[in-house]
Amino acid sequence: MVFTDLLPWQESWWNEFRKDTRHLPHALVFYGPRGIGKVEFARYVGRALLCQNPNDLGRPCGVCAACGWIKAGNHPDYRLIRPEAIELAEGVESSESDGDGATLEAPVEPGAAESEGGKSKRAPSKEIRIQQIRQLADMLALGTHRGGRRVILIYPADAMNVFTANALLKMLEEPPESTVFILITDALDRLLPTILSRCQKVALAPPRPDVALAWLTGQGVADALRLLAEEGGAPLAALFAAQEDEVRRPQREALFGVLAKPEFASCLAVAERLSKCESALVVGWIQRWVYDCLGYRLAGRIRYYPSQKSAIATLAGSLDVTRALAYARTLVAENRLVDHPLNARLFVENLLLGYCLALQKI
Repeated sequence: MVFTDLLPWQESWWNEFRKDTRHLPHALVFYGPRGIGKVEFARYVGRALLCQNPNDLGRPCGVCAACGWIKAGNHPDYRLIRPEAIELAEGVESSESDGDGATLEAPVEPGAAESEGGKSKRAPSKEIRIQQIRQLADMLALGTHRGGRRVILIYPADAMNVFTANALLKMLEEPPESTVFILITDALDRLLPTILSRCQKVALAPPRPDVALAWLTGQGVADALRLLAEEGGAPLAALFAAQEDEVRRPQREALFGVLAKPEFASCLAVAERLSKCESALVVGWIQRWVYDCLGYRLAGRIRYYPSQKSAIATLAGSLDVTRALAYARTLVAENRLVDHPLNARLFVENLLLGYCLALQKI
């Protein structure tokens, strides 16, 4: 789905941002929860900064030559730097509309490596490669088109490894004139401190629940309240989940069955089924379940899965909080490995057996 204008909750983001456009720093980092529209907002900001005829509110006109070039994906002073897997999901930026939808911040599933002529191809990278940053050098060595600004968007910025980040750091230390770098991330703590020290941080908050719910309903999303809760109040993530719900629901319900009544045998059985599901989704589902168990045990509240209240309440009654918190910390560490599991089935088995141990069920 294509969003060419600001989403309702982004109006306040824009009003706050445009206050400082006269003294714009050379580098910004937009951060906040996944699925709230950070990339969409960053793209809008990029269009506004490059527009030749912005209106009185600083918004892009949409009809000037610069706006047309961005829409066509060939503006000489506009670059998007993102992992190859996201490039493919977005259509390799064949046009602005190809990649401006909700899937930008949703999980990317590149699929298995393809084969051609009997030779296998490597899977698309989920990291931003150092070559992508180095290729910017040629662009930055030239003057800007018509003496205007230049905008570089990098997302997700936490997909840079240490070598890529250091290559970018050199550019941020000696920023080219009239160039604005905009980094977007869900995980600010995964960026190098040296990168952050050279960027102005801009926190982007999720919308109010009523605003998000009204917008999802307007998009024709059925069961919007449940999906919004499961996605932590992130409307674009909820919209993406709605589009994938028919596929996700059986997998999620199979997992919930094990989480509600954890047993050794059932863990092994469901791990095989969930091995075909994206690892990041499985970790996220378990994290939210554990959060709800702890939330109900400590405060009598359920945030993500109110439809599973009965099962969560039963587990919470005998929950060992110390063990559960330790397991929650383990999930955070495991979440950093989801893009590189050596064996998906064993990865899920390990998660579920750890859950059983945390609840002292085996």
